[in-house]
Amino acid sequence: MSKLKYDESFPERAGEGAAKGLNNTRIARELGIAEDTFYVYLKQFPAFAEAVELGRRAVRDKVDDGMMDLAMGNCFVQTVKCSDNGHEIILCAVENSTLDE
Repeated sequence: MSKLKYDESFPERAGEGAAKGLNNTRIARELGIAEDTFYVYLKQFPAFAEAVELGRRAVRDKVDDGMMDLAMGNCFVQTVKCSDNGHEIILCAVENSTLDE
């Protein structure tokens, strides 16, 4: 078996990628490793696995907060249709309906 090219910067970089919402394939690509190697690192390096989980948790928290704001009427979704070079584009924006506190 070949030696793994684990780098001490991987946990921080993987956690940042996870916090950006990147999937495992994209995180592996950003680290310059194969996806299979990514999964090996999750199992062999606890700091790596923890950083990815913390990044994922940050994304879930943001999504949960946004869904709660929407459910509570603190914001709304607005859909706009426009035409660009004959193609229809649908843009969605979430805006606060309340003033900043």
